[in-house]
Amino acid sequence: MSSEVTSSVQHGQRSVPAMQFAERLITGFCRSEALHVPCLAILARMLTDRVRARRSLTDAALDRLIPLETQHPLSIHKAMRHSVFAGGKRLRPVLCMEAGTDGGRLAAGRNRRTGAAVEMLHTYSLIHDGSSCAGQ
Repeated sequence: MSSEVTSSVQHGQRSVPAMQFAERLITGFCRSEALHVPCLAILARMLTDRVRARRSLTDAALDRLIPLETQHPLSIHKAMRHSVFAGGKRLRPVLCMEAGTDGGRLAAGRNRRTGAAVEMLHTYSLIHDGSSCAGQ
């Protein structure tokens, strides 16, 4: 399963791959005032698609790494999964994965596991901060 955003953009009479379009936009290919707002909308859609794809990869990695609720000790694993999968933007692992990309391709799963580890550490810090305040 590829995590690459494969959308394309209609630019004039031809379709251009979205990433190529973004590169051209950034390098000044789309400086026309008429294209400015549509270009920004396209970039926003591309960023949203990319973050959504990386969040899915993070959730899949977390699901593989965290023990199932049916494994002993049940109460610990249930609490772990509840805490990690309680929702969230997953921005930290997304940024971690993006920092380790090479031309938009993820390095053979390593970045997914690293992103998942960052998310687990973040969740731990939230729980730890909350529990240390509970006694006050």
